[in-house]
Amino acid sequence: MWQYVAVRSGSISPAVLFYNDARKIPGLITRYDCVVIDEAQKVKTDSSGELTALLKSYLESGKFGRGSAGAISSEGGLVLLANIDIDENRTPVNEEIGIFSVFPNFLKETAFIDRFSGLLPGWDLPRISKDTPSCNSGFMGDIFGEILHILRNDISFKDYVKTLMVLHNCDDMRDTKSIEAGASGLLKIIYPDKNPTEEEFYRYCVNPAVELRQRISDELCKLDQEYFAKTITSKYPDDFQKKHKLPVYYKG
Repeated sequence: MWQYVAVRSGSISPAVLFYNDARKIPGLITRYDCVVIDEAQKVKTDSSGELTALLKSYLESGKFGRGSAGAISSEGGLVLLANIDIDENRTPVNEEIGIFSVFPNFLKETAFIDRFSGLLPGWDLPRISKDTPSCNSGFMGDIFGEILHILRNDISFKDYVKTLMVLHNCDDMRDTKSIEAGASGLLKIIYPDKNPTEEEFYRYCVNPAVELRQRISDELCKLDQEYFAKTITSKYPDDFQKKHKLPVYYKG
């Protein structure tokens, strides 16, 4: 799997991530299926703001240009891993004002955050222990990675989602695109035969994708009043959607 994934931390430059114009070498985002930036809350970037501009352009259109390189296209995904402070109840300390508020400037720019498909609440995940590994048979990492690599180019999954998915209160195109991307990815992993029941499709593919994007939407409202608070629901809403509350500090 690692032949398709690059993990970086520390200092990230436009030359490393996108294109080294001096050496004419394409960056990581063009050579891997996924680039993971670890310890994102500590990442150092260039002071010119070029990296943020390139990231916004790429995450919006899948294309970027730098130096002598014209429009370069890529299908590489981007994942940011970051640690945040939590209280004794395992709740984010800065949840009310926004968990991105204490991050570096490039990580809390709303135009950048808005381009992500979802936010996974790591504080809700159990810590890895000796009981974490499965006792059952499964794919080896390299085999599973090869399967995911092959499925990336199959657009039929996205067509399936676009045709069957029904959302309410989701007029924003970025919300829709993000949920489609999340649902398509889950469909590939859980139902590669594209044959779930309607209930299974919503329960295991659509609703988790809605939750991931809803968390992004909520954080945007806390940072910038340009974004309107809303609750996105699917045709078959789950408990998260039914119990969702609009951000407390949203001032519309």
